[in-house]
Amino acid sequence: MRPDERSVRVEHELFMRTFFSMQPPARLMSQFASVIRDLYFEEGNVLFERGDPPDTVYFIVEGHVGMTDPEGLVWHFGPSSLVGIGDANLDRPRARTARAESRLHVLAIDADEYFDIMEDNFDFTLQLLLDTSAGIHDLALGLPSDEVFVPRRVHTDGHPWTAVQQLNEVQRLLVLRESELGEQAPVQPLVVLAKAAIEKRYDPGQIILDPGAVLDRLWFVGEGRVSVTHESPPIRAKFGPGAILLGLAGLGHVVSRYTARADTPVVLIGAPKEALFDLMEDHFRLARRAFGLLSHENERVRRRLADLQASSERQRAQETGPLTDRASGM
Repeated sequence: MRPDERSVRVEHELFMRTFFSMQPPARLMSQFASVIRDLYFEEGNVLFERGDPPDTVYFIVEGHVGMTDPEGLVWHFGPSSLVGIGDANLDRPRARTARAESRLHVLAIDADEYFDIMEDNFDFTLQLLLDTSAGIHDLALGLPSDEVFVPRRVHTDGHPWTAVQQLNEVQRLLVLRESELGEQAPVQPLVVLAKAAIEKRYDPGQIILDPGAVLDRLWFVGEGRVSVTHESPPIRAKFGPGAILLGLAGLGHVVSRYTARADTPVVLIGAPKEALFDLMEDHFRLARRAFGLLSHENERVRRRLADLQASSERQRAQETGPLTDRASGM
């Protein structure tokens, strides 16, 4: 390796060390440094267009990027941001156009190489998944109280599991398979997870979770309706068949912050988190599915926060406009 190449690689490793909020392992930094490449853009240059394949992700070193959706809403990203990862997590064409808002220096990596490296360093990736889950939920606390949790589907009544005395492994698998996490996940790890899962049933009005309860399982709603509440700030949400109780916040949180109560007869399937994490390591597509759900939730929260901010700015403009007119004599 030539001295200039060695210097660039050291710079890349130092950047990766400071990019993540937690200390990355030396192997991960070395792997990233060996494949990332420096790219430079002038203000106004396009990194990718809406509809392009999600084949590259970009670490911003210097400068700013604006990502514009079809409605003209722009999300702004600055140094130490990762651009393009949401589409890669969801394995979909680019949903927005990314454009340099200033002179821009990024480190680019092929999406496939990015995921290969993350799979090779699963302990770090798992912690990143858990921290991201908790972080997005904390961001959602800035939404109206009835929007902190939002179902990703129109829940039906599900299967009449209450008519079955006890679910067998195939029936538990069906609950997992029809959940938000399982519907696009590989089947093999779900089969193993169904064997490790337990079943819980609750009558209307019965408490399922109290604040402070240890969340060592991820709970999937097989049948019934569950109300989730938080007193201060006041938060209300409903979970039905196909939902993960508490959403993916239930994945990132160690203990419950919420009270969960059965509204109707409820059947829950509880998958041990440790078993789930082991299966994610062995079947990385399952971890990719979880990251995809986080990307969906991140988009929902950020879009709604942007809408609320725009609405607030319009309201302020309406309130101050007439005062300005009177003051100026116009």
